[in-house]
Amino acid sequence: MLAGRLAKPLAIAMCLFAVSTRGSFAGEDSEGLPLTAIWHVQSVELNLRTLHTYYTCDALKDKITNVLLAVGARKDIHVSLRCDEQALTNSALAVITLATPREATPENVTAATTYSQERQLVARLHGERLPSAGDLERFDATWRRVTLNKQRKLGIDPGDCDLLQALASQVFPRLDIRIEARHFTCPDNTFTRVLPKMRVVALMAATPAIPVAYVRRDR
Repeated sequence: MLAGRLAKPLAIAMCLFAVSTRGSFAGEDSEGLPLTAIWHVQSVELNLRTLHTYYTCDALKDKITNVLLAVGARKDIHVSLRCDEQALTNSALAVITLATPREATPENVTAATTYSQERQLVARLHGERLPSAGDLERFDATWRRVTLNKQRKLGIDPGDCDLLQALASQVFPRLDIRIEARHFTCPDNTFTRVLPKMRVVALMAATPAIPVAYVRRDR
């Protein structure tokens, strides 16, 4: 076992196994009536440094991905992370490309269909047609509360304190996610056993109704 091969005492939490289940995460409580939303695509940087927790490259990618799925991101998240596949890391710069719901206000629709000259040039070179306002996918979405530490698929543990804090300060504000409550303090010199707790309010695509099939019984 890895713990037996480490020379120093394990006050460090080793997160060696990835959270591999990338299913859908449902929010807990609906906040008001559904509204019309569009997908907002962007790239966000996450500069992470932890003092007491080391991750494998895959574990860190999956942990980031699953937290963002839990707060409403579309499933096609891409996390670009430079790291040694064979080593553990406690410092990483991640570039996260993702799509999240954003209310389809005229301002947001205009912003989503306004392209830089560079983007327009790239599109022309590739024969690509950039989406207009009428091309944008529109769907129902609702504001929901999500308690991250209660999402079992995330596998949040005490060692994820620095990761949650980095996501809360660097990524969530870019996604229009509001932190409603959090109860944790990441220690500077000792490993904590206290589970970090965080509740956020996020705009999430409404779950489509599941059709029910009726079969006529023969009398």
